[in-house]
Amino acid sequence: MTWILVFVNLKQSGHREMRLQFNNHNRSKLKCLILWLACLIFAPTLYANTITKLTIDHAIGPASAEYLAKGLAHAKSLQAEAVLIQLDTPGGLELAMRDMMQMIAGSSIPVMTYVSPTGARAASAGLFILYASPVSAMAPGTNVGAATPVTMGDQEESANTQAMQKKAMNDAVASIQSFAELYGRNAEWAEQAIREGVSLSSEEAHKRNVVDYLAKNDQDLLAQVDGSLVKANHEMHLMQTKNARIAPYDPDWRTQLLLTISDPSIAYLLLMAGVTALFLEFAYAGTGIPGVLGAVSILLAFYGLQMLPVNYTGLMLIVLGFVLIVLEAVMASMGLFAILGVLALFFGSIMLIDTDAEAFQIVQPVLYSVLFVSGLLAWVLASMAIRSHRRSVVSGVDVMLNHESEVQADHHGRHFILIHGERWLIKDPDIHAGDQVKVVGFDGVYVNVVKK
Repeated sequence: MTWILVFVNLKQSGHREMRLQFNNHNRSKLKCLILWLACLIFAPTLYANTITKLTIDHAIGPASAEYLAKGLAHAKSLQAEAVLIQLDTPGGLELAMRDMMQMIAGSSIPVMTYVSPTGARAASAGLFILYASPVSAMAPGTNVGAATPVTMGDQEESANTQAMQKKAMNDAVASIQSFAELYGRNAEWAEQAIREGVSLSSEEAHKRNVVDYLAKNDQDLLAQVDGSLVKANHEMHLMQTKNARIAPYDPDWRTQLLLTISDPSIAYLLLMAGVTALFLEFAYAGTGIPGVLGAVSILLAFYGLQMLPVNYTGLMLIVLGFVLIVLEAVMASMGLFAILGVLALFFGSIMLIDTDAEAFQIVQPVLYSVLFVSGLLAWVLASMAIRSHRRSVVSGVDVMLNHESEVQADHHGRHFILIHGERWLIKDPDIHAGDQVKVVGFDGVYVNVVKK
């Protein structure tokens, strides 16, 4: 009986263990199922595609091209779904614009150019960048266009100048039309924007197929682009942007420095400040701080200017102008060098930037302020030279001639006279102490005198 009871207890405990193991197994399966469902629900949010966002809100120049190149490389390293360029530009330099167009067209990652925020524009070079982008969009209240090449000169241009302008315009038209055909946009209006300088609002641009999308903000644009097929570097991409994460890419310190010193007005001010500081260092030698600051300013100015279309004749005229002003301070030409120096500075400053792009011209208030200060400095130097020339001579041989004095003798028996407090020896043996004499010449350290 006892063995029977033991067997029954063992059997019951075994069933309890089996039930416990079965329950634990079900709980584990239930946990895995819940985790799998959570991944299905939240994976689009947790593992969203990345959109690298660049902001170009300045004139298009070499610094802009470098920023775009770094941004595209950064997007590629992140394996981003696309690159979003927020654009607001008045235009810029043609070479930098074409570099950016080539980078956008050759990017394996689709580029979306979005004219934003409200009030922004894509003028001149901005229109070309917009057309070169696989995806183009505008925010309400923005505008695009006015891409006519502008030439410098008067109305009566030579036949050669007109021919060059026509050639440049035809080249620009062909370039933008090729991108219009590539992405299926309005090529006829693009030609009008170049030849006639017309512009469109964002709503009209969208209606006339100048841009692909009209979007209120970044998220609205990504929602509209989602699921579309986009051609990038001659390959079709299915855009998955609805739940994409926007990751801004800001310019690094080097790009920020280039953006600052490649501004023509900033580079011009650095150049003028540097030359002025060096002038002060050479004219009034002291601690050397003006010289160091001047050298640094000039180096930064040249670094910025080498990225700009500089007319070297204008640059040399600016240097010549400062040299002439320095010569005025040294040689006292009665103001002639000062006047020539200011004229050289004026013409050199006007000729310095060799481009017709309005965004890369020296701001007129800056130009005229620097020229006014330079002219004031030249006037001060010329006035000092004129006053110095008119002032009577108070020292030198000419002042000592005909000087009258009484002969004295020292304890060695040498005879001398005092001229303006200085002792001059007399070697004439016929002259004695107490004689009144007049100076008639000099012989080394001796003075020639005659008795009165």
